[in-house]
Amino acid sequence: VTFIITEGKNSGADSGSSSSGADKDDKKKIRIYTSIVNLVASDQMYTSAMASHLIYIATFSNRANQEGFAKAGAVSKLATAVQEHQPASSSSSSPHNHNNNLSIMWAAAALQNLAASYCDTEGGGRCYWEWMKKERNEMKLTLQPEMQILSDGTPIRREMLNDANLMRRLMELACTGPVRGEMTNQNPYVGENAVAGNPHHEASSNILAWAAAGALKNVAISAHLWTTILVETTTAAPPTTVLPNSRDDIMHCLCRLAHSPDWLEGNKGQGALRYLRPTDPCWFQDDNKTTGNLCVDHAFVDTEGYTCSDYGHATEEECLATDDRGVNAKKACCACGGGDPEESWALTTKTR
Repeated sequence: VTFIITEGKNSGADSGSSSSGADKDDKKKIRIYTSIVNLVASDQMYTSAMASHLIYIATFSNRANQEGFAKAGAVSKLATAVQEHQPASSSSSSPHNHNNNLSIMWAAAALQNLAASYCDTEGGGRCYWEWMKKERNEMKLTLQPEMQILSDGTPIRREMLNDANLMRRLMELACTGPVRGEMTNQNPYVGENAVAGNPHHEASSNILAWAAAGALKNVAISAHLWTTILVETTTAAPPTTVLPNSRDDIMHCLCRLAHSPDWLEGNKGQGALRYLRPTDPCWFQDDNKTTGNLCVDHAFVDTEGYTCSDYGHATEEECLATDDRGVNAKKACCACGGGDPEESWALTTKTR
């Protein structure tokens, strides 16, 4: 484990060892990667969880490990764990079922780090992205100019996006959040008081949403590859949960997650929104009640370069402005009476 985590950090250069010695090292690493990936598929949920946890740790800002696990089939095995391990309710009495949530969480978290791109930056190797205006007012998520990618997660993001069932599952799990109610030992907040080894916390369904949203966040870096994905309601989420029918519909869940009382859920929700839209698309009917009715702007940039966020005080006439496709703000933007409102939502103020 120490070998696989510490070797091949994103410095990129060989140590100058002989070719025969390097071949032996490569074969050794391949065996380690493959062995760990195979453990993800274990029918022992705790074993599967710990293997996924190791991948989560080892792939962060480490090109050799990111590429090694990907080549060993980690994405497929982790995707299977996320999809086939059934979430358990916190009230389940079976210890085996308790480990289901732990295995799903770490599998989704491992996919999150595998799907990331890593750059030559201080403080952890994270890349930073921004929305840039292109031709014809098109907005595109672009790596900041001074960033240099050392490890590119694009192939992994493409593999995940090509698995429609995985994307459905991640969206369903993200929509189980945010946490609700008072933070207690029986109702843990994953970023606040959840502790590894605590049976109440590891069994809680509260630990699922942050990891799924984190995987969606990094997949969203390649949102231009994200085709419409239909989702069928399943028993994986509570009856009150609004499940997404497409990439656009996940926005409602991410808006709520972005305003979670738990900082980790909020961080993943905000990150995913930032990669999917150039400006905040979330309009709550009451800014002080982010669990209440919600409207989400459609993706929209008018012919003068303004987005829906700029229409907070727009007049009826201004709301007739169109984008390059001929869609007007009245249809696309919540502040103009459009967007994607939940039932009974009504704009009572033109500010968030």
